Amino acid sequence: MSRKKRGRSLMVTLALVVGAVCCVGVALAVFSGRGSLPTPTPSPTPAVGKLFCPDCAAAGLPVNLWENGRAARGKIVGRGEHGDRVEILGRQWEASESRHYYRVRVSETGAEGWVPETLIEVE
Repeated sequence: MSRKKRGRSLMVTLALVVGAVCCVGVALAVFSGRGSLPTPTPSPTPAVGKLFCPDCAAAGLPVNLWENGRAARGKIVGRGEHGDRVEILGRQWEASESRHYYRVRVSETGAEGWVPETLIEVE
């Protein structure tokens, strides 16, 4: 065999060996838990806050919880009072009003619905 052919043959063999070693290394890393597979992240603790409407409290009015988190709010599905603690279940942007709406659950009553960002203090 000529020197040129032996050189090519050696390079091909070397490439095959390197490829096999890399595959074995990746397999070992994955199966040993040190690979690049994503690990599940724990669910974040839900955010909490308070209903905030001093004017409502002064007038003796409740804070309404709405069916929808957008300009067309739908019907009132619940009520809370100024200062009631709430669990924040979701948030969405209402472009037509340039503000967020929050889906909340009132801790004291369990009532759920949407309130605009102006009526909630996020803790």
